[in-house]
Amino acid sequence: MRAYLILIISVLLFGCKSSLQHKIEKDKYVFNISLNSCYDKDKVSAQINDVILLENTSVTSNRILGTTGVLFTYYKYKNEGKLQITTKDKTIEKNISLGNNPYKLKITMNNYDNYFILRLDKGRNILVDGCGDGSGNGKMNINYYRGIIYLD
Repeated sequence: MRAYLILIISVLLFGCKSSLQHKIEKDKYVFNISLNSCYDKDKVSAQINDVILLENTSVTSNRILGTTGVLFTYYKYKNEGKLQITTKDKTIEKNISLGNNPYKLKITMNNYDNYFILRLDKGRNILVDGCGDGSGNGKMNINYYRGIIYLD
């Protein structure tokens, strides 16, 4: 009987711990920005709230997948922030706070500045494409997704 009681208490404690860890991990993730389609050896710079993410980097979309491999992910827990910047060549992590919402994103493509205020209420997974209005002037589009993004 005592063994059953210990087993039940152990299962309950483990379940509570897992639930708490899941809540903490969920609270850390703030947003994810990916440069997506319509880039063809374009020179791109990016910054959020005056924090430089990318500087004058040549970006090209994969012709089949439509992705560039450039990804910015921001995590936050209490007052500490961590920014992960991924390109085709490397991943860099910076311990830095971007401040609070609203997050102001500036992306420059071929000397054309694009300004966006991130609307995290629309979704935390964000795709930025270089298709613009089709004129090739460097204008970009932003799309928000709440769940997993499926590329087809």
